Amino acid sequence: MKYLNDEQIRKSIIDLSGREVSCDNGVFRPSDRLCEDLARLVEHENGYLAVCGARKLLERQGLTLEAGKEAVYALYEVLFKKVMSNIDLAKYNITSRDFTLAYMDVDGYSVNKNFSHDGKVAGREYVTTKCIHFDTATPFVANIYGPNRNIAGGYPVIAEVQKYCRNKGVRPKDLVTNIPQNYNIAIKQEYYSELVRDYSFCLKMNLENDMVMIMLSNEIEFGVAHGATDPSRVDANDVSFRPIRHYEYQYLQEEHYAEWLAYYNVAQSVVSDYDGTVPLALDYYRAGDQIAHVVQYDN
Repeated sequence: MKYLNDEQIRKSIIDLSGREVSCDNGVFRPSDRLCEDLARLVEHENGYLAVCGARKLLERQGLTLEAGKEAVYALYEVLFKKVMSNIDLAKYNITSRDFTLAYMDVDGYSVNKNFSHDGKVAGREYVTTKCIHFDTATPFVANIYGPNRNIAGGYPVIAEVQKYCRNKGVRPKDLVTNIPQNYNIAIKQEYYSELVRDYSFCLKMNLENDMVMIMLSNEIEFGVAHGATDPSRVDANDVSFRPIRHYEYQYLQEEHYAEWLAYYNVAQSVVSDYDGTVPLALDYYRAGDQIAHVVQYDN
């Protein structure tokens, strides 16, 4: 915890209800200046940001969060795309292969059934990854959380990998390994506990009455890793929803993923249906690792 700066972390929590967002006929539009500010934060300062305040924006238009959910998704997508347009993505494209932006809606609590991330590969059953990890082969990502129902926990976790590597003299590419049965990239066991304990924090935000977008610099050589605290049902007898809309860049050809993995000396996992044998929780190595550093924001 001693390596984390709460004041710096809070600078990357952006409440849109107090920023330059206009609304015209139910369509929200972020200002160019706001998008430029966010691009600077995610590229040059912390490597991450959290956007919130959707509920307050909707209430000003006489809308509930449920009624205005699609308008929020549209706003966050425009925001992410405009932020990315202010970043030279070629600087973070380590294989110099073409990619395109795509998104997917997933269930962050239960098992996703027969799910294909891009419609091009065979569908499979999987759960979202909660351990500290990087997403494969995408320089930037965004995750939109909420609105949850009957969920405790499941808060975003961010690990300041570049700070850890500088302090410990470790190359980022030496930090990572594959996750069995999974597309994502884990932190090696010898580094994991210290990274969780001293360089990771949880953003405890309202995910039930708001929608929060976490934007991340995700390339291993430049970015931060991420995960989530373990979600659970509040009422065991009621249904639970933990929706996540995930944005990532995807290569146009499958063989380009092999090039990316080879760059980091990471083996390709044999990806299969989730069967519960691979631990994907925050305590990935079952060493008792849990987030001690919590930054709370009352959105």
